[in-house]
Amino acid sequence: MEQEKVLFSGDLVEYNAGVYTGDAHLQEWPATLEALRALKAEAMVPGLR
Repeated sequence: MEQEKVLFSGDLVEYNAGVYTGDAHLQEWPATLEALRALKAEAMVPGLR
């Protein structure tokens, strides 16, 4: 929702959950998080796991 400046992050950013990294690409996380930050969202909807 670009015009609303809302970012739906999915499971990359989770609310109230422990971190499970069994099948994650951990080396890619920092660049991916920076790409999300560059979108300059004013609100984020995290994953719900």
